[in-house]
Amino acid sequence: MKSTVRTLLALILLAFTSAVLAHTPINLYESKLGIIGLSNDGKEYALIAITGGQPDGAATAGDCVITAKLTESDNKLTGLLTPFKSSFFSHEKNPLESKSITLERKDNAIILKDVDTLEICGLGATFVDIYYPSRPETPKYRENYVELLNLAHEIAKNRYKSKNTLGAIETMKPYAENLPLEWLNKTSEGEGLSEFINNYAFFLQKTGQPEAAITTLKELVKVKPDRTVAWLNLADAYWDAEQYSNARNCYERYKKMMKASNREASIPKLVNERI
Repeated sequence: MKSTVRTLLALILLAFTSAVLAHTPINLYESKLGIIGLSNDGKEYALIAITGGQPDGAATAGDCVITAKLTESDNKLTGLLTPFKSSFFSHEKNPLESKSITLERKDNAIILKDVDTLEICGLGATFVDIYYPSRPETPKYRENYVELLNLAHEIAKNRYKSKNTLGAIETMKPYAENLPLEWLNKTSEGEGLSEFINNYAFFLQKTGQPEAAITTLKELVKVKPDRTVAWLNLADAYWDAEQYSNARNCYERYKKMMKASNREASIPKLVNERI
């Protein structure tokens, strides 16, 4: 009996650990035309691609962005473009859902062989090219990652505004889970990256996933302890998870930080009610 209980506990712990450690892998590819972010949630691939109107990828009026959902068979990725909205580009018309895209794996590269961008991109923009892996140890990788992350953030915020919070999480998830947190302090984009992680955790909390939000926010405040709003969101997540003592500690820290910056009048009423 004891052996059976120990076995069951071990299996539960293994399942829990696997869930916590699970990540949505993402790979970045680049060519002279542009960049591709390709993630896989185990069921299908999600693509965000950015291209320029000039052969060297320089930003022009011919720039274009596409997003797509794809499945893989025999080293080919096929699927349809998906509608989205951002402050940079927007493709929201329903006909988008019938526009196809095809990629092929070859050695270590992917070939974007065909994509129907008629009525989406300008005449000077094209995605068709061979894309090679962007190496994580290079500055170019960080540049590409941040550009794709910022676009994913814009798309996600608009999905949240449209009451599609789960869609917002899905868009941000691979970029949030694979983001090197040291970038928050070591790059000029640190503030934007911190906002991205904070919003991702906020969306998790809003969809009844406080434990996941707590994990994300604890990592954020570890590297950015001066980010006031993160302490408020962490407190709210703890409260939703019924970890009231931890919630009160975070509310107290948030309140102290707001007072120190002369913003006490902006403290939500709920904070004082819960302390």
